[in-house]
Amino acid sequence: QYRAKHAAEYSISTVGNQCKWSATHPERHVYTLASCEEAHAYAISVGQRFRGHNLCWGNNNPAWLTDGNFSASELTRILQDHIKTVMRGVKASAKGSSPLAWDVVNEATNDTAAFKPNTWYPALPNYVDIAFIAARAADPETLLFYNDFAVASAGSPKSEQMYRMVKSMVDRAIPIDGVGLQCHLS
Repeated sequence: QYRAKHAAEYSISTVGNQCKWSATHPERHVYTLASCEEAHAYAISVGQRFRGHNLCWGNNNPAWLTDGNFSASELTRILQDHIKTVMRGVKASAKGSSPLAWDVVNEATNDTAAFKPNTWYPALPNYVDIAFIAARAADPETLLFYNDFAVASAGSPKSEQMYRMVKSMVDRAIPIDGVGLQCHLS
């Protein structure tokens, strides 16, 4: 019943975990894109657009990545390769049909600093820029989003951090098309 309602009443699909690192890149040189590709194919089959979620996040990463003690240059290559492989693979599986959008980076900011410590930061201080540049190179036809929670209300410390980050990206011509505002309502 849920799938029928979803197919009939929605115009876009976003997956929960099928496109995250743990699902798409479980081992260092192994990609498993089938679940992400199937989610994109489902959206197309019911006349919906698809938003891939997500290409880079501090959570939901495989142990090989989080425990790898990689240098900044290694992390850069890993991140660039991951983004290129996932984006191009998902597009190719749909006969060249790009998803409408990708959440390129998810939840990088916090209340007290521009970036919260995670798999990428502080080891790779410019990881957000690297991710967006790699995403635009991988697929110039899709929209690129930064996505975060607790930023929907202007004036909060976290929303101000996110605003400064995105404004800086725009000012420096880092390719970004929009911001996703998660609303965890209760």
